[in-house]
Parts: sequence; structure tokens; C-alpha cells
Amino acid sequence: SQAVEKRKEALAGMCDERARMLQDQFNVSMNHVQAMAILISTFHHGKYPTAIDQRTFARYTERTTFERPLTSGVAYAVRVLHSEREQFEKQQGWTIKSMHCIEQA
Repeated sequence: SQAVEKRKEALAGMCDERARMLQDQFNVSMNHVQAMAILISTFHHGKYPTAIDQRTFARYTERTTFERPLTSGVAYAVRVLHSEREQFEKQQGWTIKSMHCIEQA
């Protein structure tokens, strides 16, 4: 019937609009992640000793979270070698968690 077709068209339009919104959020998030990579490259990897510490970077990422809507819940941290992990965790007072794929039967 016409009512069903109109509902399908309305739903398709809403899905298209949501897809556009997600694409925009993704683009904004990626731009900001690239900006953070430049920040790290410039002030951490490009300087010896580093010109930015973990606390400053954590504060920066916390204050700019709204600019990365699709990366909420993602933590940014220094690279820690496996051999240094236990010492790092004790020093920081928290445990590094890893993401693992779980195969479903």
C-alpha cells in the first residue's frame, strides 16, 4: 500500500541522514587524530628530552574528547615494552588492558 511505501521512504531517508552524520563524525574524528599524531610527532618524538609529558597529553585528550565522538573510550598511552609492563603498571597505578578477538562457535 501507499502508506507502507511512504514509511519505507521515510525510513530510508532517516538511514541516509544518519549515515551522513556518522560520516561527518568520522571525518572530524580522523582529522583530530591526525592533529594529535602531529602533536606527538612534534613535541614527543621530535624532541629529546620530550617536550610533552603523559599528564599534559592526558589532560589535552580529555579536554578535546568532544572533537572525537567516535573514539570515546579509547585510551592513548606511551608504548610500553612487554618486559617493562609490570613496572609501568605499578608506577601508574592501573592495569593495561588489551583487546582480543574471541572466536564464536
